[in-house]
Amino acid sequence: MRVYIFILCIALSSICNELYAQKFNKISLNLENVTVFDVFQRIQSQSDYFFFYQDNLINGNKKVSIKVRNWPVSEILDRVLEPQNLDYKIVERQIVIVPKTEAYNFEVEKKPVETRTISGIVTDFENEKLAGVTIWIKNVRKGTGYRH
Repeated sequence: MRVYIFILCIALSSICNELYAQKFNKISLNLENVTVFDVFQRIQSQSDYFFFYQDNLINGNKKVSIKVRNWPVSEILDRVLEPQNLDYKIVERQIVIVPKTEAYNFEVEKKPVETRTISGIVTDFENEKLAGVTIWIKNVRKGTGYRH
């Protein structure tokens, strides 16, 4: 029983740390006359985020200046990307830069889940019902127990 409580505490601690890091990850920047790429690089160095964007989407010649202390990444990106008519979407640890018009149409592609209902009785070679049998889906880590 102690082992289960210990494992549960570690799992909950891990989940809380991940949520805290994503929600409260604060960045400090003091940059003058730099490109947006430089801002991205600095954010990456101070956080666990990675940027994804098309090279031709961002004007590399346009310079920005930003001086912030302990700001959330979202507020920094709002300030830096607004003049370039760009927006972003944060998906876990990835920040995807998109044109302003596409920002709200961006979604992570989800594959449809195939569901099937399977029913029956588990028997031995003499057609006697078996109790306490576990049934597994082949090549998938899912299964169920059968008690009769």
